[in-house]
Amino acid sequence: MQNLTNNNFKSQILDAQRSLARLASDEFVARIEVAVSICQIALGKGLPMLVYGNGGSAADAQHIAGELVGQFLKSRQALKVRALSTDTSLITAWANDITYDTVFSRQV
Repeated sequence: MQNLTNNNFKSQILDAQRSLARLASDEFVARIEVAVSICQIALGKGLPMLVYGNGGSAADAQHIAGELVGQFLKSRQALKVRALSTDTSLITAWANDITYDTVFSRQV
């Protein structure tokens, strides 16, 4: 296990601070707003949204799918959201037998 010294920890905090500053840029915010708008329009039309991730991002995908299928912020009908990273049997079989490169596109 890595020993986190004060300098290393401070370095990580400063790196996170720089990352957050980049996230606050007008260009990045505009891109996120476009992505959110696309999702809102699609879900508003009853179209499905597929989310996925690898590693910790797979957990993030499951979490957002759960929130959107559930009642995130208000009582409403379930939205059509599916996390492709939840079918571990399919993912591991396809990756083992064929390739990991197409494990999510195969589900679509």
